[in-house]
Amino acid sequence: MQDFRSYVDAQEEAALAYQDQDEWVRMSIINTAKSGHFSTDRTMEEYNRDIWAA
Repeated sequence: MQDFRSYVDAQEEAALAYQDQDEWVRMSIINTAKSGHFSTDRTMEEYNRDIWAA
């Protein structure tokens, strides 16, 4: 609960940003482009390589 205030603040900031749809779409595209390799993808690749030698 100690970080609840920062959670609420972040939600309010996101709600404000969402009101500008053009900017929201731009930020969403950039966020997706910069997300890189998901950890679950990497984990499965390592599992396949290390356990199953695939």
